[in-house]
Amino acid sequence: MIKKFILVFIFIGPLLYSQSASVQTTASANGATTTQVPNGYYNVTASATNGFTFTVSSFIDGGAYRLQGNMDGGGTWNNIGSITNNPSTAFTFTIDETTINAASNITFASGNQLFFQIQSLNADFSLHGTVAATVTSGFGAANAFYIDKTAPVATSVNDAYVKTGTTVTLTGSGFATPSNTNKTVSIDGNTFSPTINSDTELTFQVGAGNYTGIVIVTDIAGNSNTAGATLTVDNISPVLTSVTPNTAIKNGSTASIVGSGFLSSPASPIATLTINNATTGVGSFLVIDETNITLTAGTGDVSTSAIRVTDEAGNTSTATNVTIAIDNTNPSISSITDTGGNAKALGKEGDDREIRGSGFTNGGDPTVTIGGSTLATLGISATYTSTKITMTLGSTEVTNGSVVVTDAAGNVGTGSTFTIDNTLPTVTNVATQYIKNGATSIITGTGFTDNGNATAVSLGGTDINGTNAIKSIDSNTQITITGASTDFTDANVTVTDAAGNESTDTGKLLTIDASDPAITNIYPTANGNSDPDIVKSGATITVIGSGFTAGSGTSSSSADLQVLINDSWPTGMTVSIASTSITITAGSGEVNGALKILDNAGNSATDAGPVVIDNTEPTVTSLSPDTDSDKLVHIKTGGSITVAGTGFNNTPIGSSDATVKLGPTNWTTYGSVTVDNSGQITLADGSGGNA
Repeated sequence: MIKKFILVFIFIGPLLYSQSASVQTTASANGATTTQVPNGYYNVTASATNGFTFTVSSFIDGGAYRLQGNMDGGGTWNNIGSITNNPSTAFTFTIDETTINAASNITFASGNQLFFQIQSLNADFSLHGTVAATVTSGFGAANAFYIDKTAPVATSVNDAYVKTGTTVTLTGSGFATPSNTNKTVSIDGNTFSPTINSDTELTFQVGAGNYTGIVIVTDIAGNSNTAGATLTVDNISPVLTSVTPNTAIKNGSTASIVGSGFLSSPASPIATLTINNATTGVGSFLVIDETNITLTAGTGDVSTSAIRVTDEAGNTSTATNVTIAIDNTNPSISSITDTGGNAKALGKEGDDREIRGSGFTNGGDPTVTIGGSTLATLGISATYTSTKITMTLGSTEVTNGSVVVTDAAGNVGTGSTFTIDNTLPTVTNVATQYIKNGATSIITGTGFTDNGNATAVSLGGTDINGTNAIKSIDSNTQITITGASTDFTDANVTVTDAAGNESTDTGKLLTIDASDPAITNIYPTANGNSDPDIVKSGATITVIGSGFTAGSGTSSSSADLQVLINDSWPTGMTVSIASTSITITAGSGEVNGALKILDNAGNSATDAGPVVIDNTEPTVTSLSPDTDSDKLVHIKTGGSITVAGTGFNNTPIGSSDATVKLGPTNWTTYGSVTVDNSGQITLADGSGGNA
């Protein structure tokens, strides 16, 4: 009997359990994919369609069924809902969450498992059999569903802007339930495999590309968050193309930076702006839009350097030609000099002058004004270094103009005054054209003391230096020149003022004649004698010497009184002058005295002479012995005659005795002649013969 029972049990068993039942989420039954509702899971998507759908077959026609479930797959099975008549032997039915949750010992909540079985009942509701509701790829390899109706929460990321390869930490919840595996993270369609550190933290490494979006965590149950932390993956560096101004700015001033990639997704926001790879001098910056940033300068100084911006992802611009300087230091003017470094706050057109100091060119060339006018306005060209501004002066004048240097950033430095003087001094008159050593001539004109005393007075291009002559700047209109030992002949007087302007007046001649003329001999041509020098009207005297035409020269004009006999110019006397001789032709005037030769400068030479011009003929008033007063006398050898009269000599001049002739023959042919005085001659008969 026992063996037969066993055989019957085995035979009947297959017949009883040929019935089948399966279960799936209603969402899956309605077409949801396994991606939307994974096998073995009841998730948020499944919950939206509220429940499960069961499919049974080979149930008893006219019978009934009862659904049972529990949370562990064993032990007590709990009735879910009520007994329901079979509509046929094969059919489907659904059950909702509320009905399941109403069953004893079943809690329909996330984190729990659900197992189902179906009792097949006969028409009298007696048990016909029990069939497990199978689950395709059920949870835990069993016919079970894992209930997970809670989507992960993505609260925050440790860095919202990253580059490819960065490991991001996401904080939230629902990351480890029910398993740390098979989770995914996606951003804008880009999917990554995370490492689950805990239920509230996971990490993942971002891949290639540029994108931005919500960090979506999909758990093993297929639940995904629809909101939460966002992440931008940005591998594109911002681009800088220009900055205006591109010179320098100071604290509080702004510059406009133009470029691209400053805002638009997936570009990450600009995080830092540096100059010369540092934030010194950067007060603040404001990203206006995708292509514009406004930089506001702060404190500190930065020489001209590249601007760089770095976005939140760490991408940095690479342009090296977008540069600026931050300059909060005023330029300093230490001196104004000539190119040799000598202080010179005065100049004329064409001169080079240097403004020396520091801080002139940080960020670009400065603006320089003199007396409020720019260099361009004044016709000045300039070159610039940080310590020197070299100006080539122009044609526009300025007097005692304050020098101001404003650097590219707008910092201002002030210095001393500067004058541009392009007005030439003038020489209008030379009072005395010829002067000698120690004598003076007054020069009149204008501009001799404008902006300081004239720096040079020259004669024929040679500067008066105190040795060759002496100058005295008396006033703006007068200069006194004193002759010295150096000769100047018909030298044009020019004056150079303090600015270096030189007068151009011509015909303003001055001769400094430091040499006296010299008399070496006097030759009268009337009687062939060498002394005394006695001539009458029409006769000539030749004066031999030197310096008669050199230098200032000796004038032949009677008005100039430069050839004098006894300090006078005798009436009718004329003079002819050569370099080494003077020919004097006697006139009607008589004179007796020393010869003096002067030149135009006042130098003189004197020869005691005497030089005599004698136009008075001698007179004979009586002869003796002349007993009958007929002025006929007879003498014999050894006898004498006394002649009385006037003008027989020029007392007290020696060798000025008159000559006596008897007819055409000199008395000396017959005897001797003795001029006793100007009024008496003694003639003695000799052995000369008879007459």
